[in-house]
Amino acid sequence: MYEVTSDFDEQQKVTLSVIMLHDIRDETPISRESLYPKYKQLSGELLDKTTSKRRVADYLKEMYQLGLLNRKDNYGGPGKSGYVYELDTVDYEMILRVLGETEPSGMPERSDLLSTELIDELESFAGQQSTAREATQTQSSVDSWK
Repeated sequence: MYEVTSDFDEQQKVTLSVIMLHDIRDETPISRESLYPKYKQLSGELLDKTTSKRRVADYLKEMYQLGLLNRKDNYGGPGKSGYVYELDTVDYEMILRVLGETEPSGMPERSDLLSTELIDELESFAGQQSTAREATQTQSSVDSWK
């Protein structure tokens, strides 16, 4: 999967990072309509440009076809059709690697596609995982003394 994602253009990578951000926050599955505002914000910050909702929909469809995303029909009646997306079993570390290795064109040297918001969420997520792991280990230690 690394080769596939590393070949994405910058806009596709930002789209993937937004899905990852929502996934970390446990806000997936997510619709294109709900995803687009964060995409627009981060794309503007990281690339100084954005693309249309239709193009983002194309990116999501392609990522689904490549097996990076799961897609579910979200038909909600007339005028409410569409899909919701979530990451498949893609490794966060692989996505981070791709984002960190990408130098956006037209931006200052030594920049990448890792947003501060994504980094902060990952640190928080890692802290929660560590706390849960420590609690489990502590419980195991207590259980061994019983």
